[in-house]
Amino acid sequence: MRKLVFIILFIVTFVLMCTFASGNTAHNKTNVYYQVHYIQSGDTLWDIANKYSHPDTDINTYLKEIKSFNKMKNDNIKSGQSILIPVYKNN
Repeated sequence: MRKLVFIILFIVTFVLMCTFASGNTAHNKTNVYYQVHYIQSGDTLWDIANKYSHPDTDINTYLKEIKSFNKMKNDNIKSGQSILIPVYKNN
């Protein structure tokens, strides 16, 4: 009975180790850097978010992130203003 328990624990441990090891290599590491964007006449946050977002990014979530990072309470931006945009790049 002890051998059976040991074998089962060994197999479960091995499977978990393989799962975690493959999970670390399967996901691309992402670097983030911050781009200063100078607001031009006619710019909207939506346009700016579309310009800098990754294709897999949910645009609404990205807009909230931009607003939160810049401590913006609403979507109002003015020409001449500058904001920091988080830009994500895969390795």
